[in-house]
Amino acid sequence: GFNINTNNPAVGAAFASGSIAGKTGQTDVAVVNRGYSDSNGNQLSTGSVQILFGNGQVLQGSETSPLTAIDLSGNPDGVLIEGFDDLGISNGGLALSATLGYISSSTQEDLVIGDPNANNGQGVVYVIYGSYLAANPNTKINITTLTSSQGYTINPTTGSFGFGTTVAVGNFDGAGTNDIAIGAPSTNNGAGAVYIAYNPTATSN
Repeated sequence: GFNINTNNPAVGAAFASGSIAGKTGQTDVAVVNRGYSDSNGNQLSTGSVQILFGNGQVLQGSETSPLTAIDLSGNPDGVLIEGFDDLGISNGGLALSATLGYISSSTQEDLVIGDPNANNGQGVVYVIYGSYLAANPNTKINITTLTSSQGYTINPTTGSFGFGTTVAVGNFDGAGTNDIAIGAPSTNNGAGAVYIAYNPTATSN
């Protein structure tokens, strides 16, 4: 085996693996990173996700630069998604959640990211097309300017809080297409709630 070196303890708070590129025998990995500040309290990152492709330098063990939360210097043939609302543990932020699943395609898995800190704590969920990620290596995506070619946003209902703390993909209604389950544990005065987005598309959300 081999080690993937990082330069910050915020890197690697969570992982999701699957077939983003849709290549037989290749597993791709989404690495979720926490937000963090420097010793003077300056916010250096508000959370990010690094996409490591199975045929890329990092997962092939040939990359020598450390994996970071803020750039592609240690993942030159991957994708960095940034612009979330996780201010880090020290500032009371909640970690991003992530999973992969076949939503817009039956051959390439899309990336689902929950940001429970967004919208003043109401939260939001993003769906990033696997087809876009695979076709655009060495690219940065800022989630605040997400385009329709990159993916779409699922917003919570009024009164929801912590929407996106957890996310899961599956065929929950048995209709033959995948749905997204979204946890919102701070909703209902802390009693919590789980929402299901059935057969989600950009136009239905």
